[in-house]
Amino acid sequence: MTAHSEWFSEWFDSPYYYMLYFQRDDADARSFIDALVSHVQVTTSDHILDLACGRGRHAIYLNKKGFNVTGLDLSPQSIAIAREFENSRLHFDTHDMRRPLPGKFNLIMNLFTSFGYFETDDEHLRALENIADGLVPGGCFILDFMNARFVKKHLVKHNTLTIGEVKFDLERRDDGRFIEKDIRFETTEGRRHFKERVRAFTENELESLISRSGMRVIEKWGNYGLGAFDPEISERLILYCKK
Repeated sequence: MTAHSEWFSEWFDSPYYYMLYFQRDDADARSFIDALVSHVQVTTSDHILDLACGRGRHAIYLNKKGFNVTGLDLSPQSIAIAREFENSRLHFDTHDMRRPLPGKFNLIMNLFTSFGYFETDDEHLRALENIADGLVPGGCFILDFMNARFVKKHLVKHNTLTIGEVKFDLERRDDGRFIEKDIRFETTEGRRHFKERVRAFTENELESLISRSGMRVIEKWGNYGLGAFDPEISERLILYCKK
């Protein structure tokens, strides 16, 4: 693996990651998750996996609705925070999705562009194969990804964002295969620099990888209201897959 492919290990463990993205709307996320579990008809006896769960806010929400949920994430710091909310039907652990999953699940969710971080497509395929292997027969997988065509068309190359005492300087670029973001800011410890680098998978590329992994795409949505996907105007590419 190259140095590029490890950017997520450091950035997602940083408190500044959550500071930068604090404005994400919890109400919209809950509505999206409610729509998903209703559409795929998951029951409280089923086992749900939130893969790349961060600090566990979506897993915690599902558990409060009565579901048996496991949350996995690469970040030890995030999992340490999530574990404060554990109970008999809510568990968290550190995990790299390139490794086999620890169990079988009725529904696996990978939400809010938590995919595409690896340097090679073989690594992404391996992650999808692990997801397929982690599903019970007939199990469902939801992949919520960016619509790369839309993102490329509307890419904001530079902006700044001030949150509290921190001014974030954000630069974005499209190198053809990846959308990259450089994040720079000052702290009391000095100037910091982090990078985000996400594989700009097209609709066809993702569907091909999913098919090769042993799953099939059942439906495609273009927004969090589960509206139809339009490659030109949809901001999201949400794939509902089955094993």
